[in-house]
Amino acid sequence: MPERIQIVLDADVIIHFAQGGYLHLLPKVVPECSFVVLSVVRDELRQETKNVLDNHIYHLKNISLIEYNPMGEERREFARLTSLSGLCLGKGESACMTYARFRHNVVGSSNCRQHPAGHGY
Repeated sequence: MPERIQIVLDADVIIHFAQGGYLHLLPKVVPECSFVVLSVVRDELRQETKNVLDNHIYHLKNISLIEYNPMGEERREFARLTSLSGLCLGKGESACMTYARFRHNVVGSSNCRQHPAGHGY
C-alpha cells in the first residue's frame, strides 16, 4: 500500500481552526491524507493554541508531531528560505515548505505563496 500523503500544517491553519473550535474537523476534510505539525511550528504557537493542538496529538491522535531537524540539502534550503527578508517567511513556514518539498507532501496554509525558486507548494 502506498504511503499516505502528509498535509504539513502551518501555524495559521492551526490557529484559525483552533480559534473556531474546529481543529478536529481537519482530518475529516481530506481523510485520505495524514496531518502533521512540525516541532518548529508548534513552538511558534501561543500556549492556549498549543494546548488545543496537544490534545489532538496526544489524546485524539488525529494529528502527528514531527521533530524537525533538516539535514543536507534540506537544511540549506531551510536556511535560504528563512534568510530571504523580502518574503517575510518565518521559521515555521520555511520549515513546512522545505519539509513538504523534500518529502513530496503538501503544505496546509492559508497563505498564498509560491516557492522563490519557482516550485509551487
